[in-house]
Amino acid sequence: MAGENPQAFFQLRQLQEMLSELQTQHNNLARNFRQSSAELVAERESRAMLETRLKELQGQIAANKESSLRPRTINDIPGVRLPKWYELNIPIAANATQASAGSVEIEPDGPFICTQMQCYFEITAAGSSGFPVGTLLPTTKYALTRLQAPTITGTNFTSSVQLLGNVIPELSIRIQTLGSGRFWTGQTPVSTAAFYAFNGTPLYLAEPGWVDATDRIQVSVFPDIASGASSDPPSDVAGDFKMVFHGFQILNPGLRLTQVLNYGA
Repeated sequence: MAGENPQAFFQLRQLQEMLSELQTQHNNLARNFRQSSAELVAERESRAMLETRLKELQGQIAANKESSLRPRTINDIPGVRLPKWYELNIPIAANATQASAGSVEIEPDGPFICTQMQCYFEITAAGSSGFPVGTLLPTTKYALTRLQAPTITGTNFTSSVQLLGNVIPELSIRIQTLGSGRFWTGQTPVSTAAFYAFNGTPLYLAEPGWVDATDRIQVSVFPDIASGASSDPPSDVAGDFKMVFHGFQILNPGLRLTQVLNYGA
């Protein structure tokens, strides 16, 4: 074109091409930046998920380790075992009809593990029965059916059973650990007939019972048939209901089985 400077036109074309190339590079850089930012965000999210999962796994490992070290049964509990007997006495008046209760405290040396139980009726006022004070009798006539008849010549076993039947009470009991509130027998009293095996053998528990140190075992006694109620005239015999808990004590004063065995008291 007339009057135009060819050199200036050429330079303008060059500048436009450079500008277009720069614009393309800018667009490419912007696109790459957006992709890099998205990848960075995704990488951060993925890393956060991995860290969360890692913490969960570490927590599970720690819990499994703690669980493997925590005692699961009484046999896993550390501490020296010593044989132990606990006995409680509850006075039973002649021809008593009202329930009464007594308790015994576990020594602070450690928890007590009960493996067997036995109950007796000890005469404290013989009245006209002729039995010496201190005589130990069963707490149910059912126990007499579990005795093996003696074979000694001259012994009248049947007469002896009839005489004892006029003195022996019929008692039911309820056993509770006061600290935890657990009822070993349930809240309904259980006849003491359930505590007698053949020939006077004590009741061995299917699973040991346990009571923490300084806790108390309480026994409530319910007269079903009072002592002497079946005699004619009624007997004036009075006595003590004696409950003996036998087992062993774990010498570990700080041990609380309620916590170690995860029992919610």
